[in-house]
Amino acid sequence: MEEKLFNRIMEKELSKEEELKIPDSINIKLGKAYEIIKTDKIDEIKKRKTNKKRNAIIAASLAFLVLTTVVVTPALADNIPPLKELSQHLKNIYSFNDNYITNATEINMSKTYDGIEVALQGVIYDESSLKFIYTVTSDKKLQWGVQLRKNSLKINGKEILEKTYSERIGGDETKISKEDDKLEKYAVITSYDISDLKLDDVVNIDWCINEIHTQNYKFAEGNWDFNFKVSKELLKANSKIFDVNYKTNIDGYNFSIDRVVFTPVETKILANYDTKFNADYYTSLKDGTLKEKLEQIDEEISFRGLYICDEKGNALGMTGGRADNGKEVWTFNPVKEIPKKIIITPINLKLNTRNNIVYKDDQFISLKEIKTPLELKQGKDMNFTINSIKQQDNKLKINVTFKGDFIARRALEPFVIIPKSMKKYQSNNDLFDSTAFKIRNVASWDYYQKASNINNTLDYEFNLNKDEEYYLVYNKYEDGFFMKDRQMILDLSK
Repeated sequence: MEEKLFNRIMEKELSKEEELKIPDSINIKLGKAYEIIKTDKIDEIKKRKTNKKRNAIIAASLAFLVLTTVVVTPALADNIPPLKELSQHLKNIYSFNDNYITNATEINMSKTYDGIEVALQGVIYDESSLKFIYTVTSDKKLQWGVQLRKNSLKINGKEILEKTYSERIGGDETKISKEDDKLEKYAVITSYDISDLKLDDVVNIDWCINEIHTQNYKFAEGNWDFNFKVSKELLKANSKIFDVNYKTNIDGYNFSIDRVVFTPVETKILANYDTKFNADYYTSLKDGTLKEKLEQIDEEISFRGLYICDEKGNALGMTGGRADNGKEVWTFNPVKEIPKKIIITPINLKLNTRNNIVYKDDQFISLKEIKTPLELKQGKDMNFTINSIKQQDNKLKINVTFKGDFIARRALEPFVIIPKSMKKYQSNNDLFDSTAFKIRNVASWDYYQKASNINNTLDYEFNLNKDEEYYLVYNKYEDGFFMKDRQMILDLSK
């Protein structure tokens, strides 16, 4: 869609008196709407940039999703699948984990308007978030999936969405129906951050959806309203809040971590940063001054360029977050046990930029010539040992033990396997990486979640072509890749 038409729609939808504020960082799924406007992926957008066209696109995309709020009324539906059955679809949602189902309160209510049924299956209420798990079934094609608008969320009768564009909201969905089905159906999780609110253990929830986008900026209208009581007493007993009040200075900009929240469903870190940084960052984008320095600070302030783990080396996997006007809330997977320390290590942006990384000849090892055990050094206090290599037909399994620092981060991809014919393309990162990706059998993220200082021996699996010869190409880390001198350590044992 052309920018002029896009802006005309924005003018129609938004009051001229409203001040439209775009959060510094947004972790809400807007990709499908954005794809219609521009081919770039939404997660590649740098929210702090001042390019007017890009800001208009972000703002308009937010108009479809960020107005979500939630309510439930007692209209019981016989065809609502139980939460456990729904979980097989919810697993396709990035932020989902199995603890969602075991800790959700079943609701089983539905409302239908204008040919669209919203069926609320469950809700999670804890010290961190209010999450709604539901399905949307429509007799109309939903062009960009489930995009809600003009809604409200009240807790004990008080509206918690203070602004039209609330940064409290996050959400995602996965399509259940098949292409030839008469009805479109989605499993959806909409999450509201409440980590800064003091709420009773038992609360009344009013969630009302008024509009659902269908096609070409047209909306189905209705009153999908839900009302119910929910308790966080059981979840609260297994949750822990630490007011850490950690303060530091990152190259002249104040930064603090105020609170860490652990619940059975997720981990959350609440932070603050110096809003002066925004103005300086904007200036650097215009004139290029201090660009490299400020981009590094941006990576740290925004949590994108941080490696976060506990004292045992268990990494915290980020699932989402938001930042607005100096306040930040970042969400991670739940922990298996409450740690004594959280260790936050910045990663050097320049050294971590793929375009700046070219595998050197000494990192290529002929697979068939490897004799185990083989120890390989990745950097200072970082190595791994190949214990065994087993190949059966086209299946390859390599058993590896890690030693030293930052094990979970290094376990993401300690090496790749590529055909020997690809070595001449080692400086063509796109071709090189895509070839390695096709050969790898298990997603890198799985290793990141498994690895720790204790669980430091892992099996890596690959699919090979029996007619090809292969190289093992291992990763090295330059000094300063992990910026220990800028490490932040949160002591939770006090």
